[in-house]
Amino acid sequence: MKMKKTLTVCLLAVLIAGVGSAQGTILFSEDFESFAAGSNLNSQGGWSGLNPGGGASVMIVDHGAYLTGSQVLNGQAPQGDGWVNAVGHAVTPLLSTNVSVLHFDAYATTTPLTFNTGVGLGAKPNPFGADPQSFMVYWYASETGPGWVFDTRLIGGDLQLITGGYDEPVHLQIVIDGPANETYGIIEGAALGRIETAHRAVSVAQIESLDAVSMFVDNNLNREGAEYDNLLLVPEPTTLSLLALGGLALLRRRR
Repeated sequence: MKMKKTLTVCLLAVLIAGVGSAQGTILFSEDFESFAAGSNLNSQGGWSGLNPGGGASVMIVDHGAYLTGSQVLNGQAPQGDGWVNAVGHAVTPLLSTNVSVLHFDAYATTTPLTFNTGVGLGAKPNPFGADPQSFMVYWYASETGPGWVFDTRLIGGDLQLITGGYDEPVHLQIVIDGPANETYGIIEGAALGRIETAHRAVSVAQIESLDAVSMFVDNNLNREGAEYDNLLLVPEPTTLSLLALGGLALLRRRR
């Protein structure tokens, strides 16, 4: 009996070590603090992109009018160049054995209306922004009014509209659950509350093709973008890892 307990403890220790390692890993982070105020994010710090007209995308980093923090991606200052401007940053391809989560903060306004701007995960095109595959799973501000849309059409899913989430800071998440082969979004705000979208299927091949974090702002007709900040891509513990933690707690209680 003592030998079995010893083996069990050793196995749990290995699993828990994996949990700590996974939770301590940051796959990507960006708070825009290292860029000069008023500068174009494109071609800095690993970000790059072209607009559909073939010109370099313009995505301005500046002091935020709404989000707390000195520097944000300042979509509230439209460039008026008439193009959808997109930039992306390469990341290590996601693992289908992990639950990976992209977090970011956003602020959109009703006056003037913010729409057709978003953040997501995609398959890295060359160059960024020249291929829709750079946005395979993403959140974007709705074209039809105040609301955020979780878009999974490029992986065989659909559009899910969450009405509201404007005129207040919101925290958005894109969850890629490899073990469950599904993805879903989460949006949270003081007035909005916490809303989780329906889950949509995603294949192993699709998960393992995700190797970029991308952002876009549609500057056609001076449309208003959103402010974005605190992008963070991290792995989270799987069910097996959580069971390991629970098993250790049970062993401790028995002692």
